[in-house]
Amino acid sequence: MKNYQIYVKRQGKKLDDVRLVKTGFSFIAFLIGPFAFLFYRMWQDFFLFLLLLIAIFYGQHSGFISSYATDLSSMMLHLYLAIDFFNRFEAHLLEKGYEFEADNYLDSKVLSAI
Repeated sequence: MKNYQIYVKRQGKKLDDVRLVKTGFSFIAFLIGPFAFLFYRMWQDFFLFLLLLIAIFYGQHSGFISSYATDLSSMMLHLYLAIDFFNRFEAHLLEKGYEFEADNYLDSKVLSAI
């Protein structure tokens, strides 16, 4: 079973949109890094993490940071991003006018029906 949080966007009393947001570790964000933000049009977060990665690799290129430290820093940034990705997505939804509705544990049968 997976844990999801439900966010809704209302227009008056009518539901306009419902989003299910998975909680926990994001494997996609771990693998592709800040490019995961592009799928959800989270431009500010994308550019922030992209600049951090560029700064890390520029530090290696200029000789300020060793190759080992660059690899370790990059992996730690990807790990942090994967752990915090869904929290940043929830904040993005709240900025877009969505409201937190509930926490739910849904299994795959329920998800396929939605």
